[in-house]
Amino acid sequence: YKGEFTASRSGTADARITVCGSVGSILDQDDVDGPGYGFHLMGDYWTLTGFTVRNAFKGIMLDGADYNILSK
Repeated sequence: YKGEFTASRSGTADARITVCGSVGSILDQDDVDGPGYGFHLMGDYWTLTGFTVRNAFKGIMLDGADYNILSK
């Protein structure tokens, strides 16, 4: 998937928001020289799992984001 990926909504402790990719899922920002992030998360209680980030200035950036889980 090409583009910029940003999320600012929050889940809760009882209702997490989950982004789960398949084996071949790739987030491709296509700009290693720019200021972009592969995935910019500004929300709480997220689970990010099962995808690769490539060609981004920074991979996954968490800003003011608490209680999140990042896994392979």
